[in-house]
Amino acid sequence: MIVDPMPQTFEVSADDSGKIYTLVFYNNEKTTLLLQKIDAKTNKPLEGAYFTISKGTGEEVAVNKRTGENGLIILENQDPGVYIVEEVKAPAGYVLSEEIQPVNV
Repeated sequence: MIVDPMPQTFEVSADDSGKIYTLVFYNNEKTTLLLQKIDAKTNKPLEGAYFTISKGTGEEVAVNKRTGENGLIILENQDPGVYIVEEVKAPAGYVLSEEIQPVNV
């Protein structure tokens, strides 16, 4: 869980005796980011593509992360927010995609 950083303030006065106050704090859950590389013509998964994934703030989450046999990269326990995905090495026989993909999680 991600702790809500915003403090909540309330005031209790002497004439509020017996009154019940309820404060509710909401936390966001961490999430899993799933990235799949596929062949543009066959739509089949591609193994061996390498990606760098960063948060929108520039903080790198994964550098040179390789897609597996199923074309997947799985990044668990990530904060919600914007991520930037960039292919840094194409699989053998393929052209490197120069498109940088923003992802809102």
